[in-house]
Amino acid sequence: MREQTFTFPFFRDLSDPTLDQVSPDPQSYATATFTYSGSGAVDGALVPTNDIQLPPPAAPGVTSGCEAADFEPASATEDEIALIQRGTCTFEIKVANAEAAGYDAAIIFNEGQEGRQELLTGTLGVPFDIPVVGLSFADGAALYADTQAGPVTMSLVTDTETNLEAETSNIIATSRRGSPERVLVVGAHLDSVVEGPGINDNGSGTSTILEIAEEMAELDKPIRQKVRFAFWGAEESGLLGSNYYVNTVSDNTLGSIVANLNFDMVGSPNYVRFVYDEARASPSTRRRSVVAPTTDRSSPSASPPAGCSPGPRASRPRSRKPPTAVRRESRTTRATTRHATRSTT
Repeated sequence: MREQTFTFPFFRDLSDPTLDQVSPDPQSYATATFTYSGSGAVDGALVPTNDIQLPPPAAPGVTSGCEAADFEPASATEDEIALIQRGTCTFEIKVANAEAAGYDAAIIFNEGQEGRQELLTGTLGVPFDIPVVGLSFADGAALYADTQAGPVTMSLVTDTETNLEAETSNIIATSRRGSPERVLVVGAHLDSVVEGPGINDNGSGTSTILEIAEEMAELDKPIRQKVRFAFWGAEESGLLGSNYYVNTVSDNTLGSIVANLNFDMVGSPNYVRFVYDEARASPSTRRRSVVAPTTDRSSPSASPPAGCSPGPRASRPRSRKPPTAVRRESRTTRATTRHATRSTT
């Protein structure tokens, strides 16, 4: 058994953000913190960019905040908050321009087309000093209308932690028996999302493969392939542990891997069995879906029973490469494929 230690960028909310209109119409708004937002409490006038488009165009194309000229210079003596509409450029560019113009915080609301109306959140890509939160299109459009009628004062609070050098580990254990030329990787990620207790995602997966390893050791029977148990770190931050493994072991080690079994949220009542990279799979092993009973037996996508969380990715399939799908690529061309839990634009 060996431990692979590595560093990774970590971000979390220490407490829920708040966003309130102080005047002229006191009220609170549903909001969410952008990844890598700064911490702080800002009370100040709300100032929209000069290129917000209401109603929005039929297709995404708003450029609000994408240019420095989109912002009026902020007050040098009073706190002010920029109001920005989602659109073509990254959230990082929008917030960088707002910060450069002197704003003390930023609110980014959704663009408004179908599929771009809900409460907006995403990642800024890099840490910022100013607080940054999201709004739904409806709330953002209403606030913009308020600013056209007169001054609007807002109160915004975020409480975040960013550590670009957080440390975690992979735990790798390989069976003594079995052919070294044919290695089966059995993996599960050790971490959970900050918002959840991690019992299913992924205590269920790690406990399952640990039990398999213990049973194999106790049975002590011959096996044809070596089995490599991999407990990955920092999966929820973008498959970082498995990518680290792929990018640090030799090509020979990767070339010996014949398959990867991934155990993720195996306690779910609405589970599926997928074969990744099915385009290269043989017809007999292409993706099959097996759906266990749910609250609605006629709908595989029905919500799980009360008390059972589907996890943050239950609504969409994940594309992941490590460790086996990339084993044929040269070290210089290996992709660090990651699933983005938050949008950048």
